[in-house]
Amino acid sequence: MSQVVPVSKVVIEAGGRHIREINQDIQAAVRAGAAVEVSNTLSRHNLGIGLPAHAQVRFAGSVGYYCGGLNNGAHLTIERNAGWGLAEGMSRGHVTVYGYAGMSAGAAMTGGTIHVRGDAGPRCGVAMKGGHIVVERKIGYQSGFMTPFLPNNCKP
Repeated sequence: MSQVVPVSKVVIEAGGRHIREINQDIQAAVRAGAAVEVSNTLSRHNLGIGLPAHAQVRFAGSVGYYCGGLNNGAHLTIERNAGWGLAEGMSRGHVTVYGYAGMSAGAAMTGGTIHVRGDAGPRCGVAMKGGHIVVERKIGYQSGFMTPFLPNNCKP
């Protein structure tokens, strides 16, 4: 399957705007084939939810809770830190965090990859059913809790 290469870049100012408005702007830019940079993120919650496979979004700062949730193949980059529930319910795609990822990063994910360049909080990968999480530094307690670790040749 080929990936759509963005033809342009759109910068979206998050700031104090309503979260629904920000996400609608992100979705519209992605539908138009643009790569997206979200500036002035202010650690806002619920950014970049349910993005499609060809989306490429860069968050220029820290994000709050549930960033990138329900990711269906998008490539997300977070320049600083991410709050709780990063990429929760992700089915495919790639998320890179250049700082700290809060509690429950990758919770209930079924596919894709999360790459945390710093530390991750507790319960990282809780109830994870597939995919990969790479944490370069420390990882919190109960990480991988309720996660079936099956050999590659076994199916649940």
